[in-house]
Amino acid sequence: AFDDSGNLIIPQPLRQLTTADLAGVWIDGPNRMTTDYVHSGSGKSAGRDTTAYEVKTTFKSDGTYSSFFNSVRKKYEQESGTTTGPYSIDGRLLSIQGKGYNGKGTVTTKWVIRGWMELPSMTVLELAGPWYDDAPIPEVNFTDFSSYESKYRGTTRWIRLK
Repeated sequence: AFDDSGNLIIPQPLRQLTTADLAGVWIDGPNRMTTDYVHSGSGKSAGRDTTAYEVKTTFKSDGTYSSFFNSVRKKYEQESGTTTGPYSIDGRLLSIQGKGYNGKGTVTTKWVIRGWMELPSMTVLELAGPWYDDAPIPEVNFTDFSSYESKYRGTTRWIRLK
């Protein structure tokens, strides 16, 4: 099913997801962000900056993961890194622990599981977030799945090919 804008509707999970459900390689991206800069006084363009990135995360059913991040900025600057650690699912909350991509400190990244769809060639996982460490997660992310605003709540989709 598609919404009024032609976007695929990813339904809520019908059951509690487990680490076995997430086992496999998930892709977030490729994504592209463009930032336009303007002079504060004149409002005229001060250029633009584009970053393309992709994250591939391999979840294992034993509750561990490995995530590879790669980004390219302005065709010249490339950044990549791998982080590993444990992950868990508690209700609708996916928590991933590991070192930050800068290699310093331990960070817990939290995502709210908002959708799950298994198709013949792929599985789609829709998430809201991320929130880091002890940052509060607004309750509306766990409860509002049907309002107009709910589809603009910072969601992302990860894809696992079969």
